[in-house]
Amino acid sequence: MMKTGKERRRWERQQISEPEIAMVYGQGRTWRKNLPSYEDITYFFVAVINASKGGFLIETEYSFEQGEEIFFLLRDSRKQKWSKYSAGISWVGKGSSGGGQLAGLELKKNRKPGRQSAIKEEALASLVADMDFLMQTGMFECLPANAVWLLLNRLQKVEILSGINIISQGEKGDCLYLVQSGTCQILVLKDDQPHRVAQLGPGEIVGEMAVLTGELRCADVTALSDMQIWRLPKKQMDAIAAKCEDVRLFLTELVTDRLENSPIIADRTVGKYLVKMKIDHGGWGIVYQGFHTQLKMPVAIKMLKHQMAMDTMFKNQFMKEATIIAKLNHRNIVQVHDIEEQYQTIFIIMEYLEGGTVEALLDRLGTLDVTTTLDILKQACAGLEYAHRKGIVHHDVKPANIFVQNDGQVKMLDFGLAFSSGTDHATLKGTIHYAAPEQIRNDEIDFRVDIYTLGLTAYEMLTGRRPHQDDDIGNFINKRLREEIPDPKEERPDIPEALRNFILRACRNNPDERYQTMGEAMKELESLYKKMVPGEGRERESERRMSSLHLFYFEESQTEVNSLLEGMASRANAMGIRYKVSEFKDV
Repeated sequence: MMKTGKERRRWERQQISEPEIAMVYGQGRTWRKNLPSYEDITYFFVAVINASKGGFLIETEYSFEQGEEIFFLLRDSRKQKWSKYSAGISWVGKGSSGGGQLAGLELKKNRKPGRQSAIKEEALASLVADMDFLMQTGMFECLPANAVWLLLNRLQKVEILSGINIISQGEKGDCLYLVQSGTCQILVLKDDQPHRVAQLGPGEIVGEMAVLTGELRCADVTALSDMQIWRLPKKQMDAIAAKCEDVRLFLTELVTDRLENSPIIADRTVGKYLVKMKIDHGGWGIVYQGFHTQLKMPVAIKMLKHQMAMDTMFKNQFMKEATIIAKLNHRNIVQVHDIEEQYQTIFIIMEYLEGGTVEALLDRLGTLDVTTTLDILKQACAGLEYAHRKGIVHHDVKPANIFVQNDGQVKMLDFGLAFSSGTDHATLKGTIHYAAPEQIRNDEIDFRVDIYTLGLTAYEMLTGRRPHQDDDIGNFINKRLREEIPDPKEERPDIPEALRNFILRACRNNPDERYQTMGEAMKELESLYKKMVPGEGRERESERRMSSLHLFYFEESQTEVNSLLEGMASRANAMGIRYKVSEFKDV
């Protein structure tokens, strides 16, 4: 006999800090329609909110009627154990999950199984094992406890035979899959040739990109063995993501990771541009090579990583700043041609550059000669001075963001992380080892932060080391805040005194003791460069000459040829020689 409401209220209740899940189950598909089933067991999941000696309070997406009897398995997440119960519905009310229901359960003692008698224990045990597997996957481990039961209710188990195509490249994506057993391969069809890019197995997800971004499937997925997979339809994924943003966040991080690490991608269209291949990736974006489909012009396409695009405030600020940077037009700043918003993120279309970053030069050469360093510095200075006049602080000047083209022309990169002068919300968006003291202190920043970081970059180009270098981040920050940078002459005695003084002044801890404008710093660099490179900036007395060199090679040697050309460019710059490279195809 059910207890009265007054009697039940007297029971001592245990509030569960994180809701446990329970699986309500019944015999046959006629028990409840439109529910998943496994070997004639129909089931769904509920959240258990609190417990007493006589029952439980649950939240459910499916309606119960007062007096209804149910059978369920309760999971103890701490012990990872399931316990079987029978109960009656003592009361029902409105739940918190948008159309859901709260229900009070009164446990039944010595109740015969009744309609459950036909359920095979081995089938029930197998179903429980499936649930335990799912809850150990990365997708479930990232979820808060109050979302696990919602996701379990939306998964559909599918059996796939070996050799069957699970996903076909170019088709519309309406679901993703979570692999429970077996393996599959990912094949990208590019230039009419299939490229195997990955093999996935238990616990891994396939098909998430099209579901998340809305673009067409970007690869074929074929079963290499018989497989058991769980299907999550896009509509169901969107429904649970609306209640639990962690689901979408997990998938965006997965998409970002795969885009970063995939060696080959399918061609994809972004506005007027065709994305061909990945070039590089950094803290906030992935860079692709592409071309304008109408003008047949090569371009670089930088995509904002999806997990950053998920942050609406960041995305809006990024779009605002990208629009400003697109208006910058200077020979020492990479030119932004266009901005596209598509596939749940932002693409910045830029001029395509050939050459390498200062970081790449240092990785290969260790240090740079004085003349090359001065040439790079004065060009970087010119680009930054122009941006400062437009009211833009770069904020992340470092060797990786200074690009040296094959002809020696320098381009400043990553103005997408730039901010207006006088902002304090931008402080440590860049790299901590290239941060000025005021950035670390979270003080207001202005143009002088770029002067400091340009000085740090000069120090590294000449010495091959960063100032205050320390593996312990705490020690590094303490040195950066309390100490001036070391004298670069201690690492490299042949540095000209004027260049040494430039670095030390640019990197003063107190911004008031640095160069106060980039124009002031540029004037000093230009003066020093003219002394170091006679004839620079004026007509030479001797006649100018031009020599040409043609290299004939196969495409697979392109990387080695690029390395050769970069080395030649560096030596040519050191000799004051203007060095230009032109590419001829189909020779």
